[in-house]
Amino acid sequence: MLARWKAGETGIPVIDANMRELAVTGYMSHRGRQNVASFFALDIGLDWRLGADHFESQLIDYDVCSNWGNWAMAAGLTLGGQVSLIPSLSPICHTPRFPFVTRHCVFR
Repeated sequence: MLARWKAGETGIPVIDANMRELAVTGYMSHRGRQNVASFFALDIGLDWRLGADHFESQLIDYDVCSNWGNWAMAAGLTLGGQVSLIPSLSPICHTPRFPFVTRHCVFR
């Protein structure tokens, strides 16, 4: 699943679009980073440190404290606890009509 996540092939359009944007541009919005990290650590249950390491190697605006701190938070290691962000996403984010998703995903 790690390889599919890195390639933007998870089957969740908004996650895939963010991961493909990262691969192409070296950038991802703050909300995208939160969604992708939450999905990685809480929904598919991978070790959050693998995701933080991948971001470290890909982001052009990489900052060690922001990156690792945000990933620790997404994994529920801070006082906020574990909260998956995926169920709270607007349903439109999961459809081909959402402009950001259509820019970075090919729907078959």
